[in-house]
Amino acid sequence: MMKNKTQSKALRRKLELQTLAEKILKKHNLDASKDFYLKLSMPPYQDLVMEREGDIFIIGHYRENNGDLISDPVLVFSCIQDKWLPLGIEQVLGDTVCAYFENEKRIVYQDRIKEFRAFQRTFAKNIREQCWEKNGLKVQSGLVCEVMFIGKDEPTPMKDISMYANPNEK
Repeated sequence: MMKNKTQSKALRRKLELQTLAEKILKKHNLDASKDFYLKLSMPPYQDLVMEREGDIFIIGHYRENNGDLISDPVLVFSCIQDKWLPLGIEQVLGDTVCAYFENEKRIVYQDRIKEFRAFQRTFAKNIREQCWEKNGLKVQSGLVCEVMFIGKDEPTPMKDISMYANPNEK
C-alpha cells in the first residue's frame, strides 16, 4: 500500500530535469508550453539542445559523426499540461523506449521508467554542475521548422514565389 502512495506522489512531482530546463528556458525568454528551439553553447561541452514541438519535448546533446548528428544522449518527453512524461532516451548505442501511444492510450514499460527517472536525475545534476543555466550561451533559438514528407504518388506542393522576384530583372 505504501508503495502505491509513494509512486503516486512521485508522479505528481516534476522531474528534476523539467524544473531545471524550465529555468533555463525562462532565462532565454522562452515559454516551455509553446513550440520552440533553443541551442546553447558552452565549450568544452557539447552544445545543449532543447526543443518542443506539439506535445513532444527533447533535451540533450548532439555530436557530429561523418556529417550526421548523433544523439549523445537526448531525453524525450510527452508534455501533458504542465507534466513531462518520459517517452525515451536516444543514444548512440541504442534507444530506450519507456512509453508510447497506441489508440490514444499511453503504454508504459514500468521497468524502463525507473531507469529513465534515474538517468534524468544524473543528466540534470550534470547540467546543474556544469552551470548551463548561468553560462550557456544562446547559439540559436526560435520556432521549430515544420518538415513535410511527400508521398511517392502525391503532387508536389508548389508555392507562388513571384512576389520574391528580383525587381531589377526585366
